[in-house]
Amino acid sequence: MANYKKYNLLLLFLLTGMLFTTDYSFSNDKNLKPEYFYGKVVYSDSNFPVNNGNVKIVSADISAEERKVFAEAEIGENGEFRIPRNLVPQTDGMEIMAYANDLDNIEFQYETKVTDFTKALESTDGKFDIILTVNRIRNSESKD
Repeated sequence: MANYKKYNLLLLFLLTGMLFTTDYSFSNDKNLKPEYFYGKVVYSDSNFPVNNGNVKIVSADISAEERKVFAEAEIGENGEFRIPRNLVPQTDGMEIMAYANDLDNIEFQYETKVTDFTKALESTDGKFDIILTVNRIRNSESKD
């Protein structure tokens, strides 16, 4: 009987130690890595994900000769991107832009979208920190 109590006590200490040393996250993947802004770029007409391009976070100060780029990420095939939070010093006075890849002989699929970064952080669905919607370019509107 004494051994049974010792094992129970040992088990209690082990489980308590695990609770203090393990980081528990009960929601989605973005909470497992809070060091990133997770986002998705979708078309405004269908909510289908954009499958190419880049996202940049830049200063909103247009008086400078060149706007400072704080972070850049590639848009994946599923429209998702992630940007390290430590590269973005603040959210005020910043803009986020999504733009198509500039590849030869390929028509642009969507218009470049520039949005205030603070407002972009308000457009969330619970899974992503940022959801950017871009306007699809129809064949008759595409750039040469």
